Amino acid sequence: MLFDYPQHSTKLAFKILKYFLLIAFFFVNLTRDIKAYNRYSYKIKEDPYFDFGYHLGLANYVGDLVPSFFRANQAKPWNGITARWNYNNHWAIKANFDYGMVSGDDKKSGIEARYIRNLSFRSAIQELNVMGEFNILPFHAFKDKKNITIYITAGIGAFHFNPKTLYNGKWVALQPLGTEGQGIPGYSKKYKRFSVCVPFGGGWKYRIKISNDRFITIGGEINLRKTFTDNLDDVSANKYLPLAFIKKYNGATAADLSIRADEYYGHPVDYNFDSRRGDRSTKDWYFSSCVTISYVFRKVQVKHFRH
Repeated sequence: MLFDYPQHSTKLAFKILKYFLLIAFFFVNLTRDIKAYNRYSYKIKEDPYFDFGYHLGLANYVGDLVPSFFRANQAKPWNGITARWNYNNHWAIKANFDYGMVSGDDKKSGIEARYIRNLSFRSAIQELNVMGEFNILPFHAFKDKKNITIYITAGIGAFHFNPKTLYNGKWVALQPLGTEGQGIPGYSKKYKRFSVCVPFGGGWKYRIKISNDRFITIGGEINLRKTFTDNLDDVSANKYLPLAFIKKYNGATAADLSIRADEYYGHPVDYNFDSRRGDRSTKDWYFSSCVTISYVFRKVQVKHFRH
């Protein structure tokens, strides 16, 4: 076999999702109890306000080319903007537009068998999502006495991706090539470069007063994305296809980029086409870790004077 494909990363991802949902359920019920009994003076302050922010950090991907979360050597820049409507001191809804890059490289995987496979990619991602946000500690940007909170967040999003690989000194888009036989009669169609994701995560934020009526918040946030595509990295098929077959229908470049072990060895290789190229049964993930800053738009209170 050209490489050994581990399964632990997907199991870990589903464990994270399971525990996140359990925590979210716990805190939703906790908020209901707090509102009902008010034992700790955590009053729900229904005084909505709006804030607008920017976040900057790093992104990673988990899939057929990266076997586990938090591979620092494969992180790429990530940033975005946020518009958030804070309904009260516990609940908010926000819209995010994120832009960044994810990548994977067998040479950086830490698994020797993957070095031989020698596949790699990078992809720009543009993502738009809507998420709910729950402050575990009550937090109001210009009313509460508490200056800090931690929160959890989850929602739904859509994103565009376009995997490319470095080939003969140039970055070549992989989706149009059909490196796994996409587009060949009797095989699947070429995959879409738009997909849906389920972002979820959490963070913290801290309130800073910059004048009597101006406030900002700073913080940090980590968000994971469960996607519904296995082609973020252009690797999905369980088996390799013969090079002559791909070359006949999809061209020489598609054949060259389908199997790249010969580049690793430095000479042509007799390939075993029973070896696994990827794992079609699992979907790809990506996540971001960012610092955040937001400007709070406070309501202007108009005073009425008697004449």
